Amino acid sequence: IKVAAGSKGSTVHSAVTNLLSGGVVKMEDKYESRETGKEEELTVEEYECIMSFADWFKETNPEIILNEVFVESELYNFAGMCDLVAKIKDQVYIIDFKTGQYIWPEYELQISAYKQALKEMGRNAENVKLAFLQLGYKKNKKKYKFTEVDDKFKLFLHAQAICENETKGQAPKQAEYPLSISLNLDSGASVGEAKPSEDTKLPKTPPTPLVTPQDGHTDGSNRAKPKKLTIKK
Repeated sequence: IKVAAGSKGSTVHSAVTNLLSGGVVKMEDKYESRETGKEEELTVEEYECIMSFADWFKETNPEIILNEVFVESELYNFAGMCDLVAKIKDQVYIIDFKTGQYIWPEYELQISAYKQALKEMGRNAENVKLAFLQLGYKKNKKKYKFTEVDDKFKLFLHAQAICENETKGQAPKQAEYPLSISLNLDSGASVGEAKPSEDTKLPKTPPTPLVTPQDGHTDGSNRAKPKKLTIKK
C-alpha cells in the first residue's frame, strides 16, 4: 500500500523526538517516516526545520511532560499521536508540530481531540492550552511560529459525525501500483518504441489524486508554466 502523502513532516517529527530524548541530530542522519515506514535522509529544508525547533527550545526552555505519545478516546472512537505536552513558564500546553506555512481549521479540531483523549487517559488537562509550533516558518526571522488556538472539540464531534454519515458502509479507497517499472530497452525495442512488460503496466483507471489545501487544484491551474530553454552560441 502506497500512502499518498508527503513525508517531510513525518521525518522532522522523528528527528525532533530524537532531540527531545537526548539524542543528537546530524545532517547526514536518516529517520523513519511514519507514512512509508522506511528510513529517509534529511533534506536541507527538513534540517532547517529541526534547527528552528532547537532555537525555539533554547528560547522558551519548556519542561517536557509527554513526548510523542499515542492518545485514544474510547468514548468517541478516535486515536492519534500527540507530539508534545510541555510546561512553559506556568502554563501547560498541548503542542502540535507543523512544517507547513499555514494552520488550517481542521488542525484545530485535531489538537482539540488530543486534549479530550488525554482527559480520558487520566491526565489533568482541564486548564491545558493548545498551540501549534510551525517549524521552518518562512515569514519571520526566527524561522518558527508558536500559535495558541481555542479548544474546538465540539466542532470536532460535528465533523466526525458528518464524516461517518458520508462514508457509512464505504471502504477506504485504494489503488494498485506496479512494484517496478521498466522500458525494456535491452529487449530490442528502439528508443521511443519501448513497451512495458505485462507486470509493469499502469492501471487503466488512474487513481484519484489526493488534494490538500497546500496542493491547490488538481487540474494543473496552479502550476507554473515551463520556461523556454535558450541556448546561446
